Amino acid sequence: MTRPVPHSARLSLAQPLRATSDPAGAAAGTDRPGEEVLRRLLELALALLALGFAAPLLVLAALAAAGPMLERQPRLGRHGRPFVVWRLRLRPGPCGRFLRLCRVDAVLECVNVLRGEMALVGPRPEAPAAAVERARWIPGWRARMAVRPGILGWAQLHGAVTQMHRSGAFAAARRMLAYDLDYIRNRSLALDLGILFAGLGRVVAGEEAR
Repeated sequence: MTRPVPHSARLSLAQPLRATSDPAGAAAGTDRPGEEVLRRLLELALALLALGFAAPLLVLAALAAAGPMLERQPRLGRHGRPFVVWRLRLRPGPCGRFLRLCRVDAVLECVNVLRGEMALVGPRPEAPAAAVERARWIPGWRARMAVRPGILGWAQLHGAVTQMHRSGAFAAARRMLAYDLDYIRNRSLALDLGILFAGLGRVVAGEEAR
C-alpha cells in the first residue's frame, strides 16, 4: 500500500539532507502505476530526443577516441538485475574535455533507458562487486535498488556520489544512501522533472559532473 507523503515533507532542490531510517518504507513509496506509465512515456521521448541531438557529438567522440571507442562496464539495476553500460574512451585534450562537459557518457546511457534498464532519474547504478561489498557493511544498502537506477540522481545533485567515489569512506556511502532513500520515499514525476532541470542547468553552466 502506498504511504502518502505530507506536503510539508516533500523534497525540493533547496532542502538539506533528511536521513531516512526506514528502508522498507522507502520502497513503499514507489507503487504509483498511473504515474509510472506517464514517467515511462516521458523517458522514452526525452531519451530519443537526447540521442538525436547528440548524434554529432557521438561522431566527434569517435574521432577523439583513444583506440576502441567504447568500453563495456557491468552494472546492477532494479532488484539487482545485471546490465551493461558503455563508456567512451577519450583522448586527453580540448576535444575530450569538451565531450566530458557535454556528458556524452550520460547520452549513451539513454540507450539503457530505452531498453528499460535505467531511468532518467534515480540512484546511480553500481558495479556488482562494489554493490555486494557495500551491502555487506551498510544496513539497507539494497533498498536503493527498489527502483531503476538513473542517469541523474538526487544524491548526485548534492555531490554525495562524487564524495563517495573520491573518499571511499563508508560514511560517504551512508550519506549517499540517505539521499537515495529519501528520493525513493518522495519519488514523484514533479520531483524527477525538478532534478532533470537542475542537472540540465549545470550542464549549460559548464559545471563538472558530481
